[in-house]
Amino acid sequence: MRYRQRGFSLIEMAVVGVIVGAIVAIAAPALRSGHLGVSAPEAKAVREMQLAVRAQAKHRAQFGKYAASLGELGHASSETDRYQFALLGTHAGYALLASPRTYMLDGR
Repeated sequence: MRYRQRGFSLIEMAVVGVIVGAIVAIAAPALRSGHLGVSAPEAKAVREMQLAVRAQAKHRAQFGKYAASLGELGHASSETDRYQFALLGTHAGYALLASPRTYMLDGR
């Protein structure tokens, strides 16, 4: 009768252990610090969105409704170097969107 192998060999298990260990060793410092390295333009876009959310809360407290546009909130520009922002009124409140700007080949 021929011997039929079941399961994994010790070598296969060791290889899997080494691979998992390498992945953990690479990812653990970034996960432990709590942030994964956000670029400066992304951080600026997040700050702009936080300011808009605070301004919306202030506007609603003062006028009883959310603002319909970013201009109504006092935001002169609806874009940063790399992101465009849009404020959409919804039935339940509002949605603040940030989308990356697209550039043409000539750099504009």
